[in-house]
Amino acid sequence: MAEILPTNSPLFNHLVLEKVLNYLEFSDLKTFRLVCIFWHQVSSPYFVSQAKIYLEGTSLEQLVSNESSSANSLRLIPFEYYTIKINSLLSTNDGVKILWSTIHNNIKYLTLHVTTVYAKKELKWLLLYNLPLLKKVKIFVMKYWGTLEENLDNSAILQEPGEDVQTNSSLQSFQLSYLGSMSWYGYEEGGNEFSFPIPWIRFFRRFSSLSHLALIGVAAQDVAEMIESFGEVAAGSNTPLKNLEILDENSFPEIPNDEHLGSLANLSQHNHFESLHLEISPLTTITILSNLLENNADTLKTLRLRRYPHPYLAMMPITLAIELQHVAFLEISDSLTPSLSFLPHMPALKTLHIILRDYRNLPACEIIHNTPNPQRVSHGGVTNLYIEPPLISRSCIEKLAICFPALETLQIRLSNEMMHELCTQAVTWKKLNSLHITSWDGLTDEGITGISCEILKFWGGYSSFEARKHRKNPSIGNIKSLTSLTIEMWADYENHISDWSVYYGILDLTNLQHVTLIRTEISNTAFKAIPVKKKVLVD
Repeated sequence: MAEILPTNSPLFNHLVLEKVLNYLEFSDLKTFRLVCIFWHQVSSPYFVSQAKIYLEGTSLEQLVSNESSSANSLRLIPFEYYTIKINSLLSTNDGVKILWSTIHNNIKYLTLHVTTVYAKKELKWLLLYNLPLLKKVKIFVMKYWGTLEENLDNSAILQEPGEDVQTNSSLQSFQLSYLGSMSWYGYEEGGNEFSFPIPWIRFFRRFSSLSHLALIGVAAQDVAEMIESFGEVAAGSNTPLKNLEILDENSFPEIPNDEHLGSLANLSQHNHFESLHLEISPLTTITILSNLLENNADTLKTLRLRRYPHPYLAMMPITLAIELQHVAFLEISDSLTPSLSFLPHMPALKTLHIILRDYRNLPACEIIHNTPNPQRVSHGGVTNLYIEPPLISRSCIEKLAICFPALETLQIRLSNEMMHELCTQAVTWKKLNSLHITSWDGLTDEGITGISCEILKFWGGYSSFEARKHRKNPSIGNIKSLTSLTIEMWADYENHISDWSVYYGILDLTNLQHVTLIRTEISNTAFKAIPVKKKVLVD
């Protein structure tokens, strides 16, 4: 056999291989690099740009102490993704210098897990003086109910950097999350030891290209200072900050409060947001929230409003009778709005998520049930619908078909009766190509196949004709347009599907291309019978 040379085979052509590499996932890249030296060299830039480096425990200790070749490797190879857990190993000034000097010239995407009080100074060093190529930062401050590791003596020897702060035009996304401080029935554990490590005005001047800012669980005073500082910067120049998240993870949410919402509304004379993700509490004044939305109505494209369940106070529903002409994505807690009456006010809406905030129980979704005239709010533009809470009754499926006739993607909790109704509405949802079903209140083979479990047990293994002859309800096979199907089962005695759902339901979906089955009783034999290339079976 003649030797294949790089000059006469497309397998050794840079242009051809680079086209292929653009479509490979990271796991495939690792295999690709093992084929030969030439492929290894060509694929290295792609491998490095996707590889994620995790530094904690022993790996971080070796890096900081220079006890291995890892420091030199990280300097030589331009990895872009890092996840680092900051702990007492970085309690000395030398440790901080070694870490940041090793990776600062390459790193673009950084996730930090902070478990110590002293690390606040290291965050200041990071935010103001390092990592010039940084594009995205996530910082999680972990607080364990007052048992937070402290090393204040070591923090005292950290040298304070100078005041010469250069602008970083690379950073586009910044998220700061304070986790572990938890208030419960009026008693707060842990407190908020971490205020923001630098003045917000310096933060905004340093990161002049920031477009996305997320603050989760931070102190109310920090949020107020952030808004005030951003207002100062926005008044003097055009700022790219268009996406803002302010959330609280406590039972008694403190952010954003009315003062925060009012200040954000007043910013509209200098800055308009394209995306808002806000925590709403029973103490929120609805008129202030409405002013904020109205002032950003011309630019707002993504709106997420969620409500953490308060143990004592009920939430006044929001009617959302505001003309939001450009909102294409809406995520809202079920308890925040009484019905779907807001749909006519959002003509550009494409994706609607109705979510839960109280996972201790699963209250039924009232938004759909409380919509009396679905024809009046019918929205032909919504193509993606995700309903996290369970529906109240089978009639809600019929209302969904009327309200959203052009659905392409649907994720929903279903029982047998609701599944039958969903299959009935296949006539309306002719474009539905992706369905994600989560079992609820008794989803069995009968719901998927339309054939009772008794008939399946008696005839299923002997005569397909007889079993199908006794079908009294429509099966999932009616939804001929489906190309992607996910069935996720809750493991209990009321919810279970088996091989019958494959043989008398899923196999009838002739256009199916992707299947994911989670916690089902479907055997490997039946699973292999599904004629699609992309399929996943999860125990």
